[in-house]
Amino acid sequence: MLRRRPAGLKAHQRRPTLSGRVLKQRSGGGGGGTDTAAAKMPQQNRRAPPNVQALRERVEAQSKRMTRKIRLDKTKYDRLRKTKSEISKSRSKRVKKAVAEVHEMADKSAEQLASAELMLTAEPGFAKVESVKKPRPLSQAQLLPHVDLQSQQKIFELKLDKLGPYRLDFSRNGQHLLLAGQKGHIGLMHWQDKQLLIEQYLNETVRAVKFLHNETMFAVAQKKRIYVYDKQGTELHCLQDLIKPRFLDFLPYHWLLVASTLSHLQYFDSSIGSLVWKTRTGLAPTQAMRQNPWNAVMCLGHANGVVSLWTPNTGKSAASILAHRAGILSLDVDTTGTYMVTSSVDSIVRVWDVRTYKQLQQYYLREPARAVSISQRGLIAAGGGSSVTVWKDALATHAGAPYMTHRAPPDSSVVDLAFCPFEDFLGIGHITGYMSVAVPGAGEPNFDSYVANPFETGKQRREAEVHSLLEKLPASMITLDPNMIGRIANQEEDREQVREAWKERVADTASAKPETRKNLKRQARKKHLEKEAKNDPRVRLQRHEDAQSATKAKQHAKAKDEDMSLSEEEGGWYAEEDDAEAEAGEERPRRSKMASALSVFGDQKPDWL
Repeated sequence: MLRRRPAGLKAHQRRPTLSGRVLKQRSGGGGGGTDTAAAKMPQQNRRAPPNVQALRERVEAQSKRMTRKIRLDKTKYDRLRKTKSEISKSRSKRVKKAVAEVHEMADKSAEQLASAELMLTAEPGFAKVESVKKPRPLSQAQLLPHVDLQSQQKIFELKLDKLGPYRLDFSRNGQHLLLAGQKGHIGLMHWQDKQLLIEQYLNETVRAVKFLHNETMFAVAQKKRIYVYDKQGTELHCLQDLIKPRFLDFLPYHWLLVASTLSHLQYFDSSIGSLVWKTRTGLAPTQAMRQNPWNAVMCLGHANGVVSLWTPNTGKSAASILAHRAGILSLDVDTTGTYMVTSSVDSIVRVWDVRTYKQLQQYYLREPARAVSISQRGLIAAGGGSSVTVWKDALATHAGAPYMTHRAPPDSSVVDLAFCPFEDFLGIGHITGYMSVAVPGAGEPNFDSYVANPFETGKQRREAEVHSLLEKLPASMITLDPNMIGRIANQEEDREQVREAWKERVADTASAKPETRKNLKRQARKKHLEKEAKNDPRVRLQRHEDAQSATKAKQHAKAKDEDMSLSEEEGGWYAEEDDAEAEAGEERPRRSKMASALSVFGDQKPDWL
């Protein structure tokens, strides 16, 4: 319904209200004048309340601090900062452009990772004992009354005393548990709510189990072959190339299933089910195998105390470490690829720096540790006999006393250990079953959903599987230093390294005794002259001619010896003929090896002689 304009009102005298009516402004008196004066006040003279102004300044200061922190934390994720100077050293514009794009992407990703750290509010927590000067190791009985109800439900024990001992493995997101008894019992379960998914009896010896890219597929090392099953227990594939496998591991970024026997090592591509590479170790029997998560290098522990590092690109080990004087029982590498823990028959657990291959720490146990494991936060667990010992802050520094201890059943012995990813729990496989114990501070509280998502749905799992398959890395990219891939070869850096090594050699020579110094200088001079002589083309040509002449002389002497031996066996008629021809002044053509061989058929001479 349209309303008619009231008479006597002009356009500037009308103002709308909430009800939609038009009211007449009063020209004078009352409160109308105050409203008009406030409306005519200039905008720049208005000021925000004091509390709003202070809040605005506080927000600006906080944003500046956050920006400064992001810049500082960015260097932690910028792995290509050492190679940025290589762009100007290349002469190719195409290479410069490609490398510049890679560095730009690396800068963006480092900045995003540094800014994402501000959103990580969860922090790891450790159990502490108050008002005690020398705290004793905590046990599950002391810890159980102080944890929440949800965590108490995750502490349990499975008694399976007929089909053990049991090996175990957790999925990458830490939600599923795979158990395997040595006598053929296989079980897959969602361990947090104790929901059993499959249970099978293979009626065959089982030595190892391993999840593949996710919980939908797993591999089992049985008596003679390796079999691959799905989460319903259906057999998908049988790998016939390896006989009697003992150890299994999986490289998620390369989709490679690594299997080892006592003397052989093989890589299988799980995406196509074919053999990629195999070799014979040529060392003592293999007793432990574990991968380095940082560079995908396989670490094998042998019965002679040696740890060998393997890549599927060379026919021999990339490096070897004499870790113990006795046989190695177990080993593990932390997630950063910096530290390695080994255990041996001599009841010693040692911590090694994988970058320098040097020993850092050493711990003693009452019994040999048959299994060791490193958590995501750097806790070390070692199980020997019926006891499990956990150390905190024991990698870079020496831990004075254990952080926690736990006892398995008296009639049992620990066989396998594994920390659950993103959870503060430790899985223990022993002869009579399985145990789950709480270890505060073991798991990583903040997870990356692009790597492993504990809360992923079925759709997210399928998408992640497709992306992982498309981004699969070839086996040829596995090296000890993965940062070398994509770098520009620089001869100047190699020369600089040679100069530095020579300076160190000169410094060592100067600090030695006078007699030793003279000998070292004499040896260095001799090596230098030999190297120059080898590179001289005239010397190489003369050496080649001498080798040819020596070879001809050997062949001539050998042929002459054969001719003389044949003439003696045939009664000497060749020798008499040679003498007669020599007296007549005739030169008889030289007999070949075929002629000498034909002469053994009888006294009758061939016509062509």
